[in-house]
This record gives sequence, C-alpha cells and structure tokens, in this order.
Amino acid sequence: MTFEDFITTFKINLKKRGGTRYAVLSTFGIDYPKSRHVVLRSFKEDRIHIYTHSLSSKVEELSANSKCNLCWYSDRHRIQLTFYGEGKILETSASEKIQQELSDLRDYQGIKPGSDFILDNTEEIHFAVIEFKIHKLIALKLDSSQHEKYVYSFNDKDIKEKRVIP
Repeated sequence: MTFEDFITTFKINLKKRGGTRYAVLSTFGIDYPKSRHVVLRSFKEDRIHIYTHSLSSKVEELSANSKCNLCWYSDRHRIQLTFYGEGKILETSASEKIQQELSDLRDYQGIKPGSDFILDNTEEIHFAVIEFKIHKLIALKLDSSQHEKYVYSFNDKDIKEKRVIP
C-alpha cells in the first residue's frame, strides 16, 4: 500500500458514523502514560482535530507535555495507523472557528444538542479542540500472507517513507 492509500482509507472512515472514527489517544499523566478513546473530528494535511471538555485530564496533561500519540484501527481494512506528534489546545477563537467549520457536519454526525441546553449553558460550555500535529506515522497493513509496515516522517510538508516489513 502507498501513503496515499493509507490516508485515503483513514479519511473515508472519518466521514462514517460509528467506531471507525474512534482512536486511542495516549498522553503522559503524573505517574504513568494515560490512554483513552476519543472521537476524531477532522484531518487536514498533517493535523487531526479532536473535541474534548476543557476540564478533562487530557487538557492538563497536554499542557504539561504536548507529546502524545493516536492509534487508529480499521478491522474491515485491517489497517493500523499510529500517529506520533504534539497535541495543543487551541485558543478560544481558533476552537470556535473549528467548531463553526464542522457545524455543517453536525446533522451527519448525529450531534444534536437541544436548544434549551445551549441557551441554559452558554456561559459555561467547556468546549475545547485538541489539534494534533503529526510528526511521524507508523502504518501497518495486516495480511495473512504477509504484513506490510511503513514509517512516514513529516518535515515541512515533505514526507519521507521507510518500509520496515517485509
């Protein structure tokens, strides 16, 4: 498979409902690494966006150490993508811009908060966007006859490929 094949499969699955939009985000906690499932919201070039609650431990952990990774798997395609990079919490204006850009997808994604909830909580909505900047991608294509594994390094819009398996 090529880099474009991996990314195309990833993008197509991000547009679907259900488990194909979930990934595992790992950050550094106080004592141990912490991993949890997150819903991926968008992917553009070398960045992935995730929505979260601004009071969650993810925000605190990424503020202390921005290095993290995301692991995504498609059972149907038998592809595992592990993204390594840095996560940062976007400023309020940037978060609002991302939220507005993605609001057109709201009906498609099934996110329909009631208008009463929004009106009652406008002053205390703790919405935050994590922007994950990709530095490295390890792509694994599982196949019963022969697995394929690639490492892609991202440098200023330039992507270097190294085949690891076979």
